[in-house]
Amino acid sequence: MTKSTIVIRSTKHTIKFTNKQKKSTYYDFIKEYRRVAQLYMDFLWNWVYVWEVNDAIYILDIKENCLDVPKFLDKGINNLILLNSS
Repeated sequence: MTKSTIVIRSTKHTIKFTNKQKKSTYYDFIKEYRRVAQLYMDFLWNWVYVWEVNDAIYILDIKENCLDVPKFLDKGINNLILLNSS
């Protein structure tokens, strides 16, 4: 008999009973998350992103339909998009 692993992909949480300060902090976090996600999407949509893995070169260029998608983004991309998260 094998043991299976259950992966929980999402959970539901309520903020109904939180105080005003916690709600404010939560909403500030969501606002910042959206801002940063939009910076990344704008960069990836408008610019060519090139990376190398094991001497193979991959290109993500949406305009030219080169749709290699990286598993992770290099931390150097933060300098390119002028990421200044507070």
